[in-house]
Amino acid sequence: MSDSIQPIKEQLAQLFNQALLEQQSIEANFAAEDLTFAAPTLYDADVIDLNDPSARNSIVEISVQPEVDGEEAPAPLVYSLHYNRLSVPRLVANYGDIILGEGEETSTHDVLALVSEALGTVLEAEDFEDVLIEEVTETERTITLRALPASLGYFGEATITMEVPADEPAAPDVGGGDGEGGGEVPEV
Repeated sequence: MSDSIQPIKEQLAQLFNQALLEQQSIEANFAAEDLTFAAPTLYDADVIDLNDPSARNSIVEISVQPEVDGEEAPAPLVYSLHYNRLSVPRLVANYGDIILGEGEETSTHDVLALVSEALGTVLEAEDFEDVLIEEVTETERTITLRALPASLGYFGEATITMEVPADEPAAPDVGGGDGEGGGEVPEV
């Protein structure tokens, strides 16, 4: 995964600052942690065009309590931002639905780093329901990647197959009875 990919809140903070400058001539540099994000509304699930600035699928209300001359302003600054959330089914369809795991993972949140790497994006626990991973076979698991309604970055759900190593049988103890491996080797 590229180090240049930013979490969605940081991207929205940049868009918020840019919108304030372009539309209200307010030069601001608010960080994501300065802002309050309402739950977004998806208004067109079929629009996913990150290259067309006029094609948007979601709206989110962002607010901040600014300071004026070192004192808190009387009212928060609120802005409704139109932007694109990513479709989980399309993301999985485009980047693949099979990942490699270790076999110790038990829920969606346990595999978000692996899935992020495979999909080339930043997936955060706050965006996804923590669903138990289902065992299909000894070496195959099913992961349900389901975006929460309040997710700022994603919508929808998809399943991903996780391949895990087969359990290998334990090696026989040939060293002796004390577990230290110091037993005598029989003569041949």
